[in-house]
This record gives sequence, structure tokens and C-alpha cells, in this order.
Amino acid sequence: MNASKPLAPASLEYFFKIARDDNWGPEPVIDATKAEKGMLIHLKKACLLKTYESNGATAVQFTAKGVELAATRNVTVEATA
Repeated sequence: MNASKPLAPASLEYFFKIARDDNWGPEPVIDATKAEKGMLIHLKKACLLKTYESNGATAVQFTAKGVELAATRNVTVEATA
């Protein structure tokens, strides 16, 4: 994460919400609100995850850094980015 710009608490909680969603295997599919899309930008800039569009939906890929952060709350995700 960028040391000069720590993640906002809401962005951090959104990260864990995505990480806990195990309905989609290693790459969760999300339907983000406008506010959540802003948080996704922050999460991507912090190198915690990447996103891609698939059949009109947004899918999430966790980075190694995202895996490490998830583990701090005993959440297991797979690095796919």
C-alpha cells in the first residue's frame, strides 16, 4: 500500500467483504455500487486485487499482497493475479 495514503476504513472493510465471498471460487464476481467502485479503485492502487469484466460482470483476482492482508483476519483467498 502507498505509505502516504493508507486505505480508508470503508475500503478495508469492502476488501474483506469481497474476500469472504466464497460463492464464486477463487475469483469472486461482484455487483459494485458507485461508492464500491470508488473503493475498488483504491484497492487496486494498493495492489491488493485486480478486476476484469466477464459477460457484463466484474470479477476480482487477488494479488499476493491481498492474500497476505486477508490472512490477517483469518480469511483464506487464492492469489490469481
